[in-house]
Amino acid sequence: MKPLFVLALLMVPLLLVCGCTGTTSEETGAAAPPTATATETALPLTPPGTPAQPTATTVATTSAPTTEPTPTVLADEGTAVYAGNWKQISFTADLGVEYLYPGERYEVNIESDQPINVLIVRDNVMSLFKTNPPEWSTNDNEWKYYPGVEPVVQFDEVTRKTFVLTVPELGRYSLLLDGRMSPQGVFVINDAAIVDYVIKKLS
Repeated sequence: MKPLFVLALLMVPLLLVCGCTGTTSEETGAAAPPTATATETALPLTPPGTPAQPTATTVATTSAPTTEPTPTVLADEGTAVYAGNWKQISFTADLGVEYLYPGERYEVNIESDQPINVLIVRDNVMSLFKTNPPEWSTNDNEWKYYPGVEPVVQFDEVTRKTFVLTVPELGRYSLLLDGRMSPQGVFVINDAAIVDYVIKKLS
């Protein structure tokens, strides 16, 4: 009996201790524990330790395509150039262009059923051109004009030709279709070259 009595004495303090320190499932007046809120953290755009780079601003720029101005047709005609004769097409008198300015560009297209010489000359040398037909140079293998005529452009014995005149200096100019390439003393009556010509101003 004595051991049971001793055991009972030991159990009483133990139960008292448990009753004082025990917790209940309901607590009044106690603050509820804080609830963790999930937040999204933005991912860095650059690796850690890399200095932040300034944000580039892209500016959209549009540039208009560069195109040549539309050519202006000054003449689209046909004419006859008789053997031993010539035809003048004056930019001023025939085409209404008072002066040609340096750097301006003109396209000339020639189609002829017989060979003719095609020239561009300054109007101030027309008197020399009229009175002095070209002479064949065997040394240079080309037609030579009287000194002083000095064509700006010259093409010999043309049947089909397209070329561009770039005006060298301010002045009045003419297109010349020359049919005076007959050998000395030879003259062909009523023989004519039928010539179509187109002149355009490019710029």
